[in-house]
Amino acid sequence: MHNPGSTESADAVRTLISNSFLVIRDFISRHLDEDPKELLGEEVWNELVKINEVYEAEKKDCINKLETF
Repeated sequence: MHNPGSTESADAVRTLISNSFLVIRDFISRHLDEDPKELLGEEVWNELVKINEVYEAEKKDCINKLETF
């Protein structure tokens, strides 16, 4: 049976969202002249912020670990 869901892992999807976060924010602010939080809604905006914060913390932790080798 075909699974219509993503074949990517949850981590890969979070990474994609985090990498897109600044582009989305800047595009909405600069080109649509809108507040991203208002346009996307507080719930969606807060989830994007949370995913970005977790990703950046994990990235920083990985970099720190690599630098200790």
